[in-house]
Formats: sequence, structure tokens, C-alpha cells
Amino acid sequence: MNHNQTLTSVALVLVAGCTAATRQPAVEVQGQSEPSVEFAYVSVLRDGQPVGDVAADEFIVEEDGQRRQVIRVGPALIPMQVAILVDDSQVLRTAMAHIRMGLNELIDRLPNGQQIALRTFGDQMQTVVDYTDDRVRLKEAATEFVVFSATSGFMLNALVNTALDLQGR
Repeated sequence: MNHNQTLTSVALVLVAGCTAATRQPAVEVQGQSEPSVEFAYVSVLRDGQPVGDVAADEFIVEEDGQRRQVIRVGPALIPMQVAILVDDSQVLRTAMAHIRMGLNELIDRLPNGQQIALRTFGDQMQTVVDYTDDRVRLKEAATEFVVFSATSGFMLNALVNTALDLQGR
């Protein structure tokens, strides 16, 4: 398996008109508007498996019913912030070995350069490891993970709080 096949995100570079209010205005060149270049980030899966060997002509992008030209396709190389949320309620104590193994596998498989946080939720949300690219530190925390909360998890609250935190970043 090559490096590109391990990534699930692909960056599309395409030429698009400037019709949306959030886009940068088109560049005026001798009285004519030049189309802007936009990026789209997508995940490409074939039979549930990530695909990294896709070409620009394999994508169809439309905007307001008009087909847009895809210029280039490649792996998404921008660093992202990833929050791993783990329920730390007592009901999961029998699954600890599986949880630890799954956390280590997930940390190993995330692309390099990502800022990753490990958080738990149950009675309350706790940051075990704040956003870092230190895989060793994350894996140590995953290996030492223990159940803590006496009550069941509040996943929806954890998702909302994490989304608000990421939005602020």
C-alpha cells in the first residue's frame, strides 16, 4: 500500500465562478472576470476502503447546475485538529482492553502533522491530553486510560463542547 492510499482525504482544486458571498471576488483582467480557484476536501472510498489513486477527470463538480472544471487532485496535506472523545463511565470497565487497543490503533492511523486531543466524558468532560502532535504522549495516555465516571456518558454534550472549542480555535 502506498502513502497516498493510507489517506482518506483528498484535496480538489477546481475553477469555480464567484457566485457565493463567502468567496473571494473574481480578478478583473482587461474588463473580464477571471474565475477564482477553490478547494474542496473530500473522502474517497471504494468498497469502504480509502482510495488515494484518483484523477481529476474522475470527479464531477457542479455549482448551481453548472459543471466546474477540476484542475488538480491530491492528498489533503493541511494539518487538522482532531479530538478523540472517549466515554469513561463505569459501564465500560469490561471493555478496557478493547478501548485501549482501539485508541492506540486510531492514533497510529491518523496522518502525521495532525493536532490531536484526547478527552473523556461521563459525569463531566476532561481533557486527558490537549491538542498535540506528540504521538508518544497520546499513546501513553491511551494505554493508561481508566474508567472514572460513576454515571453513563453524555456524548451529545461532549460533542457540542468539542465543536465549540474547535470553532474557537
